Amino acid sequence: MSKFTVKQQLFIDHKAMGYSNAKAMVAAGYSEKGAAQAGSLLAQRADVQKAIKKAKSARNSKAEIETAVRGKPVDKDMGMPRKKYTDPMQFLTDLMNHEGMPMLMRKDAAKDLMAYTHARIGEKGKKESAKDEAHKIARGEKGKSKFATQKPPTLASVTDLSKRRAANG
Repeated sequence: MSKFTVKQQLFIDHKAMGYSNAKAMVAAGYSEKGAAQAGSLLAQRADVQKAIKKAKSARNSKAEIETAVRGKPVDKDMGMPRKKYTDPMQFLTDLMNHEGMPMLMRKDAAKDLMAYTHARIGEKGKKESAKDEAHKIARGEKGKSKFATQKPPTLASVTDLSKRRAANG
């Protein structure tokens, strides 16, 4: 049985991957407000430091095993399929699809990748929303409104008007 809580173990795992204290605390599920201080205190504990070293060595040996099994060159620090990345989309895609990474890290990569692949629908400010609302009212799109533009009268010749009057009596 582990002597660390689940959050502490997640902190250790993220520190082994190279996260800073604050980022590792947030990734482990702690609050952002005190993450830097709490991470610093937790990282100073001797048992946590030993666990981080152990996790780092386990990650390195796992990367070596993965290289032997798959035959692909694997970075020993992160276990990524490439040593260098020039394209951020490729890096985030590889990170998101990497089975050896913790799910929180993969989820963060997926969220960051969304900005590259899907356009974000911008939110309007108050002034733009009010202006659009006024245009809808003026056009009569919001139902009957006394401010909506009226339908112009139909044009008819004088002879047409006299014929209509004669027909109506």
